[in-house]
Amino acid sequence: MKSAVEWMENTIDKKHMGEYLQSVINQAKEIEENLAEQYAEFSIVCDRQEMNPIKFKDWCEQYNKKTI
Repeated sequence: MKSAVEWMENTIDKKHMGEYLQSVINQAKEIEENLAEQYAEFSIVCDRQEMNPIKFKDWCEQYNKKTI
């Protein structure tokens, strides 16, 4: 009888799993880049209005509260 790990190793197509993980990583990078661009735009608006922008971490928390 095979262990659960042995069964999983034989069942998972490593090539497709690797492609899937790479796809997820690429999506995460795209999301991160998008957030950085939005924060940069926010910072520019704050600068033009002579306001101090909040920290990126705090901005991300506010962004998540509004979008989730």
